[in-house]
Amino acid sequence: MATREISLVLASLALLWTGACAGAPDSTPPADPHTGPGEVCATGCSAAPNGGSELTRERYRELIAALADERATAEASTAALEELLFHGAQTRAWLAEVGGGALSAEAVHGLTAELARDRVKLDVRLLAESGAELLRLGERSIPIGHKQHIWPERALGFEPPEVSGTVQRVGVNHLWARL
Repeated sequence: MATREISLVLASLALLWTGACAGAPDSTPPADPHTGPGEVCATGCSAAPNGGSELTRERYRELIAALADERATAEASTAALEELLFHGAQTRAWLAEVGGGALSAEAVHGLTAELARDRVKLDVRLLAESGAELLRLGERSIPIGHKQHIWPERALGFEPPEVSGTVQRVGVNHLWARL
């Protein structure tokens, strides 16, 4: 018996600038970050909280100091910058509360601009081995780091499944998706 292979293709996953989306976002975090009102997720749901690490005030200050040192050597992308971007919302909060430390005004502006890139365009397609498109999520603009439950526009020959998960920024030009 031959089995039909199905592959998942992330056709488009691109960072957006905050103001770049025209109109309302295609997908927003539900009131409860894990499920919508009255919803219960299946065991193993990829939108379940992942227990991510917290950016403490002390770690934030260490990273800002390291970033200031690295900026002095003119490195464009650094481990400190990437960790600050990974913790996007927490970094924005610490930047507002604690400030930029030893960073120049130009470096703070650059960090703020990178942190403002907080949405992605996501398009998921499910293809048969023959190349026929079996399922299409359709391009959606979703927030980075927020758990999502999204329903595909169409499915060929079966009930459209729910796609759930998170897209996380893990570097200056790198995203990670768990769907």
